[in-house]
Amino acid sequence: MFVEEDCRSFGVFAAGGDFGGGRGESGFLVGNGGLWWNDAQGRGRREQRVRFFGDNAVLAFDSKDMEWFANMLKIMGEEKGMEFMEKLVRQDLRLVSGHSLGAQLLAAGEFYIHVGVFPFRVELMKEDGAPIDWVPLDPVIAYAKPASLSAKAPHPNAAKLLVNFLFSKEGQGVIAKFGRITTRSDVPARFPKMRIADKVHPSDISLAEDFAKYNKKFRKTFFKGKR
Repeated sequence: MFVEEDCRSFGVFAAGGDFGGGRGESGFLVGNGGLWWNDAQGRGRREQRVRFFGDNAVLAFDSKDMEWFANMLKIMGEEKGMEFMEKLVRQDLRLVSGHSLGAQLLAAGEFYIHVGVFPFRVELMKEDGAPIDWVPLDPVIAYAKPASLSAKAPHPNAAKLLVNFLFSKEGQGVIAKFGRITTRSDVPARFPKMRIADKVHPSDISLAEDFAKYNKKFRKTFFKGKR
């Protein structure tokens, strides 16, 4: 298998095995096995390439990553974005349901490259000895994790206190302990490598207004010929 695509179309690259060179929430390229990262010095991000050489290479992708798909089409432009997605599908693609499962299967050697594993999951697995790593590309799609209060909450004031705690330094510190990057700059990250603000593109929630359109395109692209 030979993978050579415009890496700005991915968000994070991770690899296991023979890794050389060279990080957000979705849109990552993740790998395991004889993998090389060529940064093509002096030619800019658009000229960066990822290459994998192996007899049994398999590229995996999360079968539920429609939000990443929609954001990528917006950032790249519909025509170029769809062209890239079609090329991605032709890379001996294996669909996996769930980012955590994908990371576990990757570490177990079920495939060599994965698009879409969350970097905090990779870091946690590295602490347990998993032979994988990651590096950021551009763009990284950051998903919003809002806290909401029901209009008919039985105890609204108690709920407001909980929301305040969630966004306080103490509350965000609890979240950071699990490896997540918080919205507060005064809360240190468990994995400082994950602070990649210059590459992050917040997920555009307005894309939800065209959910049916993007869902149809996503399924037609990645589930072609599958039931």
